[in-house]
Amino acid sequence: SVIRDLFTDSVERVVTDSKKLYKEIRSYVQTVSPQLVDKIELYKDREPIFDASGIEKEIATCLSRKVWLKSGGYIIIEQTEAMVVVDVNSGRYAAKREQELNSLRTNLEAAREVCRQLRLRDMGGIIVTDFIDLEDERNKKKVYDELRKEFRRDRAKVTVLPMTEIGIVQITRQRIRQSILHSFSEPCPVCGGGGMVQSTSSIVNQIERWMRRFKTESKEFRLRLQVHPNIAGYLHEG
Repeated sequence: SVIRDLFTDSVERVVTDSKKLYKEIRSYVQTVSPQLVDKIELYKDREPIFDASGIEKEIATCLSRKVWLKSGGYIIIEQTEAMVVVDVNSGRYAAKREQELNSLRTNLEAAREVCRQLRLRDMGGIIVTDFIDLEDERNKKKVYDELRKEFRRDRAKVTVLPMTEIGIVQITRQRIRQSILHSFSEPCPVCGGGGMVQSTSSIVNQIERWMRRFKTESKEFRLRLQVHPNIAGYLHEG
């Protein structure tokens, strides 16, 4: 299905490290698009194909909330139940007169990376992107035009609204399948998927309250607590 849907004249090459799959792909392409057969390659090197192609690194980036830009800036991608929120940061301070130009460069690079990450991560629904503030309306339009140009490469249906006065761009992207974050991860059993765990002092207070309840409900005189090393250290200190 991947070959059927994605292997077009615009693809430079298809590489596989499986002899069986290589033969299957060649046989299929020979039938439906014989002009593309020469673009299919069998990978024979000893280094794993994902490492050689840098795909392992890309997967790690796709699962990270922070994506660095070549300019030194970065984008933060937060996925919630209701929407995706993207925050663009310059990562450095620029003098007042250079600030608009620097912000425009970072925003344009971020616009291209946002489009790329949304495709790679298969993110759909409402996407709100907070770009670095721009004063010139022409520069705001350049960022908007860059987004629209990049989204033309997306197979999903995408709608982009013009940038607001405070630098917010609202995007809707068709949901095609489950996002890569949900495919590759599962909720943390400790924080319940919220990305935060209770503070040490909060847990110790919780234990103390539980012990008071236990004392009134039980006749036991001895109690053994099995806790995380950080909690144990905190308890020993106090």
